[in-house]
Amino acid sequence: MEGISFFSGRVNVSTASNAEGGYRIEALLPGGIYKVECGGHGYKKYSALLNIVSGRSHRRDILLNPVHKPPNRPPVIKAVIPDPSGEFLAGAKVRVSVCAFDPEGGPLQYRFFVNESAAKDWGADPTYLWQSPSGSAGEFSIRCQARDRAGLSSEKVLRYRTIQPTVKEILDKIRLNYVAISDFSAQMRFESRTGLPQGNTVKYCRYYFKAPDKERTDTYAKPSATGVPEETLIVNGGKLIFISGSQRNEVDLKQEFSDSGMDIGLLNVCYAPDDFLSGHEVTLNTQASDALNLIIALEAVPLKENALYTKLFLRVDYRRGVVMAYDIYTPLEEGEGMKLWQSIKTLKVREFPGEIYLPVEMEKNIHLKGGMIYSKINYNQLRLNSGLSEEKFK
Repeated sequence: MEGISFFSGRVNVSTASNAEGGYRIEALLPGGIYKVECGGHGYKKYSALLNIVSGRSHRRDILLNPVHKPPNRPPVIKAVIPDPSGEFLAGAKVRVSVCAFDPEGGPLQYRFFVNESAAKDWGADPTYLWQSPSGSAGEFSIRCQARDRAGLSSEKVLRYRTIQPTVKEILDKIRLNYVAISDFSAQMRFESRTGLPQGNTVKYCRYYFKAPDKERTDTYAKPSATGVPEETLIVNGGKLIFISGSQRNEVDLKQEFSDSGMDIGLLNVCYAPDDFLSGHEVTLNTQASDALNLIIALEAVPLKENALYTKLFLRVDYRRGVVMAYDIYTPLEEGEGMKLWQSIKTLKVREFPGEIYLPVEMEKNIHLKGGMIYSKINYNQLRLNSGLSEEKFK
């Protein structure tokens, strides 16, 4: 094999079709098998058997076996976004995106059908913005196709469902989330600021709740403090009790609100939606809703003319039955119109055993004539259904 350098240049051989072509020896393989590259006759790689006879003449017997190019494979669709298992509010705009690739590394084109009707013709854009019908709910199929430059194609059919719940169904969704909660307690951090000097406060509390309308908050100066709380605030049905040191003050909430309309507490929405509906005209606000994520906006106007508030605005996470925003609007002091008086926004929700969802981080803002009060509330160490006693709320 000393003379192997003799073959390091180009040699003339015959292809399987007896056409002359130039080949270059690429590598010496075990057993005298060589890999060569075609010089211009269509085949990229060959295997060659080279026999060498020592002596004055060198005999070159080369057997060329073309390594055929593998057949073209169709595109591979890895995923389609969004997940077809989800639901959307009727009228939602859904951006369907196809994630696909060509095994040969070539470019792809895409086409879309909705319920077997052509929606978007072949093009390089792998996305399609589908406007679901707003007039009715139902199931829809979207066929996504991808093809390569050779014309081979693959497709994936997805089925989406749109819904159009009534106001009562939306409120019942909230009730069903809370119906399994008889009581819960949590460590609460309450941070408030007014924008004025010395206007920032941080309180650490223990919060207690017993369904459907009992609350208690024990406030301490520090989270590690023990003994008698600095302040205690108890809401027991229609009675509010404030305890500070040895002083105890009570307010009859029902009497306070008897001439001003129905109770506007958020717990009334969660546990007594029928009572809430009987006292308000509730409508769906499609413009303020997030149809794709099923965040549904509701506006509630009190039926009593002398109500202290003009409108309530709610944004409901329909999938989880959680109120994500709760705004109270009151009349203007002068003239017609209304202003935002209080807003509560849910920033973080936690799931508990039994598919129960509760807000654990909220933001509360109160709009006063002299300025605003910004508050942030965090809950941790939550305990659900621990059997709280009625005595704690008296």
